[in-house]
Amino acid sequence: MDKRITGLIEDYRRGNIDRRNFLKKLTRYTGSAAVAMSFIPSLEMITSDVPGSGLPARRQSAVNAPQEIPVRIILTTSYKFDQLLAGPDKPEDYSAWLAGMRSYRKEMQSLIHEKIGNMKYPYNEPSLQWAQSSFIQPQMMMHDRYFFDPVAGRYTVSRFLQDLNIRYGGIDSVLIWPPMYTNLGVDDRNQFDIWRDMPGGMAATRKMVQEFRQQGVRVLLPIMHWDNGSRDEGVLMAEGLANLAKEIGADGLNGDTMFPVYREFYDEAVKLNYPLALEPEAGMGKQIEALAWNVLSWGYWWPDPNGPYPHVPAVDRYKFIEPRHLTHVCDRWAHDRTDMLQYAFFNGDGYESWENVFGVWNQVTPRDAEAMRRIATIYRAFPELLISQEYEPFTPTMQKDIYATKFPGTSMTLWTFVNRASSAATGPQIQIPFSPDIRFFDLWRGSELKPQIREGKAILDFEMEPRGYGAVLATESSPLRPVKKLLGTMKKRSHIKVSDLSNEWKVLTQQIIEIPLTTPVTNPPEGMVRIPAGNFKFEVE
Repeated sequence: MDKRITGLIEDYRRGNIDRRNFLKKLTRYTGSAAVAMSFIPSLEMITSDVPGSGLPARRQSAVNAPQEIPVRIILTTSYKFDQLLAGPDKPEDYSAWLAGMRSYRKEMQSLIHEKIGNMKYPYNEPSLQWAQSSFIQPQMMMHDRYFFDPVAGRYTVSRFLQDLNIRYGGIDSVLIWPPMYTNLGVDDRNQFDIWRDMPGGMAATRKMVQEFRQQGVRVLLPIMHWDNGSRDEGVLMAEGLANLAKEIGADGLNGDTMFPVYREFYDEAVKLNYPLALEPEAGMGKQIEALAWNVLSWGYWWPDPNGPYPHVPAVDRYKFIEPRHLTHVCDRWAHDRTDMLQYAFFNGDGYESWENVFGVWNQVTPRDAEAMRRIATIYRAFPELLISQEYEPFTPTMQKDIYATKFPGTSMTLWTFVNRASSAATGPQIQIPFSPDIRFFDLWRGSELKPQIREGKAILDFEMEPRGYGAVLATESSPLRPVKKLLGTMKKRSHIKVSDLSNEWKVLTQQIIEIPLTTPVTNPPEGMVRIPAGNFKFEVE
């Protein structure tokens, strides 16, 4: 427990601080009026005494209230994004920590629904259900040589997807980035004009989006929120992007530099009877209610200052509040992606497999590519478990440096494991209440586990590679066909250890292709004007 809280409680018991100041400080230390109430040491209290609680006055027995440890938010990056929640300080704190987390979730969900009023909840929208299982998503450039053939002048969607399928198991959605940087602002064209100027015009873009959709890949477009001073489109940006998305058949919008994507972007799409999945680059900022209409987000989870990720993983704040929310963990410049992939797998989150960073190629290493493939293969087999409303991060394990999350379902339960140590972990990993009707499967290796039974507990023994992964499925019946298929696939993959693959990052060598000089002309070609030689002063207002 926070030493400030224990000291404050002791001062109150000794009469060193009055009731009002005690309640005020306790609320500030815990960060939540609802969580603070579980620490009140008196037999009885008036909840309306808690400053800013917003709760109706009622009496509650603190003697019968379960002990709860308050939620602690972890700030990440130099921008202080509050996207993560800390785990329990020690194993014996787990029950009280989980109780505090659940109180926090209930409080935040109530706040969100109060703030959004009678808005139809986007997570219940049938046309947006795909976003809950859109696990692997790259941002890509429209002029990527695997995506566009400059000689034929056409998009090569199948070639682009085939490359990703071969290298890391494919994608579920894609963020398509047109060449805005270096172009937007050179003349008066706005972001919509640049879309219209893409090769083949809007008809070719529409066909390209359809090809993605036909292969099971959803398409997101970027919001160039910083597009100011260009040609006036005649409509607000939110309305214009909703129209554009519907015209070409796109599925969502990614808010570049935004935290969050504002509600008007969702509302304008709904007006067209075409709801869009919104995905802010930098989370919800201080508007937690925006979690309601931003069903996706990016997770910039590296620490501040930019050092190694903390050894102990953290909990995705947005997903814990709303388990159907999907975060794509992202760090565009990382050469070793193990930390990001482990944090994502621990949380049941997605990953932003970004390689073409505005023309700079940062390719995924063979080791990370294979880890991504296996993670996505497991995810795609159990999307309904990964959105379990009762999932439990930091579920107790039996070895140091092993962290797990439990995703319970009706007749099946999934556990995801990460080994944060640089050495392999062998032997007993987790103990679970025993039932003779339950069968256990090591999903990472594609084999059935035979538990050791001790004092009513089923103890599961399996190996995890250095800085590796694990996944266990418990089922009350014989595995269904999709599970059997998954086990077969993972068993074949397990013949090669992920840790045996190369994690060396290599620079992509390129060759400059000489472009012949154009033939000088006397008069300007059609559609062009002559610019006399000289110095020009370029002013922007």
